[in-house]
Amino acid sequence: RFLADSVPAPLAYVDRDGHCRYVNQACLEWTGLPASQLEGKTVDEILGEPALSPLRCGRRPRSGEAVV
Repeated sequence: RFLADSVPAPLAYVDRDGHCRYVNQACLEWTGLPASQLEGKTVDEILGEPALSPLRCGRRPRSGEAVV
């Protein structure tokens, strides 16, 4: 955690199910929210649909779906 908190860019650890498990200090400053409002929530809940739309294509192959 010390190393992650010393990185000036927002970093988050998101588990395989899409839940945020850790955010560094830069991420807290970027969102303006305390860790208690980020950790345990899904990326969808934190960022919302408009921010995630371009990223959806990455979920399909990870779930086993063939993408052409």
